Amino acid sequence: MRLSGARGRPGFSLIEALVAAAILLATCLTASVILVNALNAGRLVDRRAAVDEVLASERARLAVLPYYALAAAPVDGASSWDPDAPSLLAQVFPHALTSRNTTAAFYRDDGGGGVEFVTQRTLRGVSIRCEARFVQSTDTGWAVLPAASVAGWAIWRSAALPAAAVEVRLIATAGTRTSALELRFGALPPTVEKAAYSKAANRAA
Repeated sequence: MRLSGARGRPGFSLIEALVAAAILLATCLTASVILVNALNAGRLVDRRAAVDEVLASERARLAVLPYYALAAAPVDGASSWDPDAPSLLAQVFPHALTSRNTTAAFYRDDGGGGVEFVTQRTLRGVSIRCEARFVQSTDTGWAVLPAASVAGWAIWRSAALPAAAVEVRLIATAGTRTSALELRFGALPPTVEKAAYSKAANRAA
């Protein structure tokens, strides 16, 4: 009887060890999940802060630029868009010439009856897209100028502007975070006639 009992003790010890190992493994897995979730949450917060900071910086930068300044014609083969140009139009809508389009800055039909100029670049790790449209005031509100009123215009060709106001939509993206800022700039003070801020809902990671 003693032998049987003695032989039984190691068996119980093995079961206890297996149970303990299973509990330890489950605890480690739970801790890992919590750590990963915490890291993802931290990255999301960082992205939100980066996107909002870039949008606020771009808004402030564009708001102090003069609306228009006649620019020198670009050299053949050189880009006709300068993100650091000394006037607002030179930065957001320098021309309406498809022949001058590049992948980073291009004039196109906006799909809604008007035309727009689109620029794309990266600032401090945030992708920022700018969509600009010439607009004019009507009895029913602001209307985007049609292609016929803009086509062929270039900031280095004429001081006769297509319109005295331009609407700008800034879209900033970092990872799964996207926010947009909508502005209207005018040739006469105040430079920023309208500003509306909106945040897009986070896309699923």
